[in-house]
Amino acid sequence: MDDVKEMRTSQQNKCAICYIEFLSDGQKSKSVIDHCHSSGKNRALLCWTCNVALGLIKDNPVIAQNMVNYLEKHQ
Repeated sequence: MDDVKEMRTSQQNKCAICYIEFLSDGQKSKSVIDHCHSSGKNRALLCWTCNVALGLIKDNPVIAQNMVNYLEKHQ
């Protein structure tokens, strides 16, 4: 629990990816502790949506970059 408090403070109570603010009562966005599936190491606090998005692309940075490239091309 202390780790979560430290992470919230260091991240200014925001998701490490989309920067949506976390509310303590979970009304705006619930925070989730993101972790590396291979090492088990905690990475940061994310909102539920960003955490699910990482899971759907299997934490693959190539897929993430392909998504960015696609969005930039098709705006």
